[in-house]
Amino acid sequence: PTHHPLRMSNGTNGSADNAGLVGQLDGVLNATADDDLASCCCSYSDWGDWSMCSCSPGSSAFQTRERPVTWYKDNLKTECEMLGQDSRFCGACKSPSDCIWSSWGPWTDCTPECGNSIRSRLRSEYQMELFGGMPCLGSGTQTEECATSNMCDLAPIVVAYMSAALVLLCCTCAYLRWLRRRRSKVVPRIRMEEDEVEQEFSKADMQLMRENLPGYWTNKHNSAEGKFHELVYVDSNQHKKFDELLQATYQARATQDRPCPRGVCPKTHLGCVCVQPGGSPGLPTAYRVRRVIRVENARKWCQYTRAREVIRASRQGDCTAFSPQLLGASALSQQPHLFDSLDANVNEAYAWHGTSVRSALSIAQEGFRIDLAGSGAGTMYGRAAYTAESCTKADEYATSEVSGCYEGVYAMILCRVCMGKYYYTTQRDAMAKQQFATGNFDSTFGDREQSAGTFRELVVYDTEQIYPEYILLYRRIHRDDTQLAIQDAFRHPFHMELPVYWRNCHRNPFEESFVDQYIVRQATLQLLQKVVLRSLVGPAKYVVKARRLENSSSWCRYVRFKSRLRDQLAGAPACAGADVATHSLLRSNTFLEQAVSVDQMEQELNE
Repeated sequence: PTHHPLRMSNGTNGSADNAGLVGQLDGVLNATADDDLASCCCSYSDWGDWSMCSCSPGSSAFQTRERPVTWYKDNLKTECEMLGQDSRFCGACKSPSDCIWSSWGPWTDCTPECGNSIRSRLRSEYQMELFGGMPCLGSGTQTEECATSNMCDLAPIVVAYMSAALVLLCCTCAYLRWLRRRRSKVVPRIRMEEDEVEQEFSKADMQLMRENLPGYWTNKHNSAEGKFHELVYVDSNQHKKFDELLQATYQARATQDRPCPRGVCPKTHLGCVCVQPGGSPGLPTAYRVRRVIRVENARKWCQYTRAREVIRASRQGDCTAFSPQLLGASALSQQPHLFDSLDANVNEAYAWHGTSVRSALSIAQEGFRIDLAGSGAGTMYGRAAYTAESCTKADEYATSEVSGCYEGVYAMILCRVCMGKYYYTTQRDAMAKQQFATGNFDSTFGDREQSAGTFRELVVYDTEQIYPEYILLYRRIHRDDTQLAIQDAFRHPFHMELPVYWRNCHRNPFEESFVDQYIVRQATLQLLQKVVLRSLVGPAKYVVKARRLENSSSWCRYVRFKSRLRDQLAGAPACAGADVATHSLLRSNTFLEQAVSVDQMEQELNE
């Protein structure tokens, strides 16, 4: 039976005795009246759910429910709210019963399999709380970290290596495919060997250039043509003269610009302990020449002579001389067949510039580049072309290749420098170039020997004021080098990687690809004609046209073949030499080196 609270207020307790029956009958009459009131004066929404059974010990248990009042008439709010409540009997009251958890279930597998892994297990409510008992406390889920297999530690490494191998394989395939296409489609560039100097300079400049050509230059007899651009080997018999010049300009001191040969010491004032005289390996005690190359470039020489003439005209003798005179000045003056006379009125001098072999050859081809100044060790006097009177200072910037043809070989350029009226300073002065920009000075003479006990440097800001005349390839000699080791290092002649008369001689043919053909100039054609006539049997033949082929791929194949042959002949008796007409001719006529050089030939291979 359903009981209304209004009926309960009459004192009934819901028992089944006779008094209760009377109360229930009375309640039915009251319920009828209540329903009439609710229907006329109140509006409700739907009934809510029944509540849990609740009771006090020793009494009956009841459940209740409610329905919200949505409208009531006049002052009947309280009556309508009371009519919106309902209750029912749900049995006798019992003692409270607490909630009980079931046992934990099994653990799940560790996830993910690698990394920070976890596992979990579950439990459920075995018995709900009853009659006001305590609910279940805690969670039905439990998690914890768990260990994984050691293979997980190797998984990222294996994946990384496999990925790298796949990328390398793809890149290799792409490169080989590109290489095949390149070789199948390569078209040689055809160029003129001669420089069109006349189109760049006036007749007066050309005449000045011809009049000032050094008499010992190979192209002195081609001065009328004025289109030469060549690197020429200096006879090995003259190497001793250059060794003497290196000795005359040597100074046993170092600066912070000399790098640590071991690569462990930081930049240190006056150099680290590894480069000090007496250190290990210590400061080089001498420099020995392996090869000397003379630069004969009509364009660069014309630019230099023109700039020198401009300074001579503008200064008119207003140039302070070097004091004391530069190192090696007396040694230079004693070798007129190697070094041209200098104009003291414009402070013309020979000075050293240290670099690598390939950079030296590139400078010989293209000239100095001011935009690259400071790439070696900074700029003390602004961006410029730096030279030094001491070969020891220049050697601080010289480098050799770690491996390859020029391993252990360094390079210095002996430059002609026209200093004119120089700005003299004994301190670091990064703004020294502004003195040149004003037009008051033509160069900077940095005398750090006076203030720091190091070196004197000759600095020019116009590349036309410097001409790279000689390239010296040399080896460093240290205190601990034995005489036997030095003799062994110089036992075999030093060969350049590429012929120096090639325009691409400064490139690495194993890393830089080039395929060029040069239409030789008339002077070279005449030299080739001499070779033809001297080696010809029968009617005379005349050379009409010729091209020089510079092909990196073909050259590398040829070099590899010679290397294999050299290894095969190692330890075998020397090959019997043959009398070849062209070889004898080239040996006896050094001027032919402009076109064909035998200094690259290896006689032990009968090349």
